Amino acid sequence: MIIGTGVFVLTLVVSGMQNYADLNPDAPLAEAFNSVGLPVFANIISLGAVAGVVVTIFSPVLPALAVLACLFLMLNLTGETWLRFAIWMLVGFVVYFAYSARHSRLAPGGDHTPVQDTATSRTESPRTA
Repeated sequence: MIIGTGVFVLTLVVSGMQNYADLNPDAPLAEAFNSVGLPVFANIISLGAVAGVVVTIFSPVLPALAVLACLFLMLNLTGETWLRFAIWMLVGFVVYFAYSARHSRLAPGGDHTPVQDTATSRTESPRTA
C-alpha cells in the first residue's frame, strides 16, 4: 500500500511538472526533471535505471548470493536470539488464531451475510471478500 501511494504521488508530481502527452515514453521521469531545469535529478534517475538493468543481468547469481549471506548471518545468531524468536512467533500464532477463530465469517455461527464493496458498489460473497 505504501508503494502504491508513493507511485500515485510521484505520478501527480510528474504530471504537474510537464504535460503528460509531452513525456518521453522511454524515460518519463528523467525527461520531466530535465524539462523543469533539474538535470541533476534526471541524471540520478537515469543512473538508477542503469543500476536496475545491471541487477537484472545478474539475476540468477545476485539473489542466490543474497540468500547465502542471509543464511550466514542467521547461523551466526546466538541460541538465545533463536529462542526469543520462537517465543514471539508462538505468541503471534496464538494471537492470530485466537482472534480469527472468534471473528471469522466462515466459522459456525459467524456472520455469513454478503459484504458490500464500497469501492465498486457490488455485493460479494464472504469467500471472495
